[in-house]
Amino acid sequence: MKARARYERWKEELQIVKHEMFWTTLWFKHHEQEWERRYKTYPNPGLKAYAAKQKNVWKRFREKAEEKFGKYITFSEI
Repeated sequence: MKARARYERWKEELQIVKHEMFWTTLWFKHHEQEWERRYKTYPNPGLKAYAAKQKNVWKRFREKAEEKFGKYITFSEI
């Protein structure tokens, strides 16, 4: 009885962690797209350079997350 309850809790926790991995990747993608939008709208070359740098930072975060989390979840919906 205790073993079954423990197994069910573990299964639920695994689903929660997978969900968090998916949303973390979406969060990184959102920031990447936001900085891309800013890059396109900024007229100042200095602001454009900063936006490009930020976009690349968030892109690397997203790519790394997809690489690390990819064996546990699928990103086909992203």
